[in-house]
Amino acid sequence: SDYGQFTNLYTSASVALDGDTGKIVWYYQSTPHEAWDYDGVNELLVTDLNISGQKTPVVLKGDRNGFFYVIDRRNGKLLSAKNFQYINWATGVDMNTGRPIENPDMRPRQGYRAKNVCPAAIGAKNWMPMAINPHTSIIFMPTFNLCMDMEFVEQEYKRGAFYLAADFEIGKPGPGDFMGEAIAWDPLK
Repeated sequence: SDYGQFTNLYTSASVALDGDTGKIVWYYQSTPHEAWDYDGVNELLVTDLNISGQKTPVVLKGDRNGFFYVIDRRNGKLLSAKNFQYINWATGVDMNTGRPIENPDMRPRQGYRAKNVCPAAIGAKNWMPMAINPHTSIIFMPTFNLCMDMEFVEQEYKRGAFYLAADFEIGKPGPGDFMGEAIAWDPLK
């Protein structure tokens, strides 16, 4: 649980590559340290949005960690990061650093069971793709409202078996009376 300055760079990240050289142009890491299994492999929607009167080329991402990201696709600059589902593992995103503002009580670790962490490891959004209406810029996105308990545990490696080194309970309903829903989202509001 004491990870210091390490971030497991490029995990839970979107990476832009130059198609001619294969070199990294920019990256944005949505969940540094990645203690909750919010692996951030969700699709990026490529579009142009009117931001402050300017047509801005962006990528949009509804991340498993519960934040919806608007990123300038030319340079990787974070333009917006707001939660789209109930979350409590973080209180927001620091727009200067781009890093989530973590809630330390929600970080699982060995000997400490984090309880009612939202969203669960399945994510506030999982593999089901989202879509954008090109005329209104409204996003349509399937979501989950689930929480979990999680603790890191010592685990012996067994060939062919899952090796998670964590004990968790997924599927605890989050606040409200729904298990999941499709939401309409304006990425700039």
